[in-house]
Amino acid sequence: MRPRRFMLLTVAIAGLFLALGQCCHGQAFTATTDGTKIILTPTTPMDMAIVAAGPNTATGKSATILNGKPKLLDWKVLVTFGGQPGPTPPVPPVPPPLQLAGAVIVDETATLKPDESKREREVEAYAKARKLVYRCVDRDVKDQTGKAPPDLQPYLDRAKGKTMPYLILFDTGKPAVVLWEGVLDAGAIVELKKRGQ
Repeated sequence: MRPRRFMLLTVAIAGLFLALGQCCHGQAFTATTDGTKIILTPTTPMDMAIVAAGPNTATGKSATILNGKPKLLDWKVLVTFGGQPGPTPPVPPVPPPLQLAGAVIVDETATLKPDESKREREVEAYAKARKLVYRCVDRDVKDQTGKAPPDLQPYLDRAKGKTMPYLILFDTGKPAVVLWEGVLDAGAIVELKKRGQ
């Protein structure tokens, strides 16, 4: 605990207990500290029981003498750092669900099988019907500079070492967030249609 916070904690707890003691029968506690904790010592014998404790609060009961009669006092300590507790912060709004913006297929064109080619055409037709971005590229694609096109590099990196063809679905964010990715099989077509609704 930092020294300033500890001093505020000391003052808050000691002040509350001293105020409680003064309203009943004079100073009820002496407060001391060893630098790591606060020690409250009753000035007269008193039984105390902590009922509940949290990070900055504690509640309990104390048996004492009030006007010559035994009395059970309820007490509560609330510790705040740097001033009074402020209003409860508003709950942040739930972000809108991410919408499918497009699909990228990374494949190995030289070894593409007929059923894989058919699924690629199915993804293309679905994307065009819903006006989604669609790209299908070989994993070794190069531009005029002899390097992978910069806009495709993140998708090529994601597909690296994966079974081909590999489908990546992304959202409308800037930058785009990947909503789903995996091998382009029958399950991938289901994911595409589920997320494109």
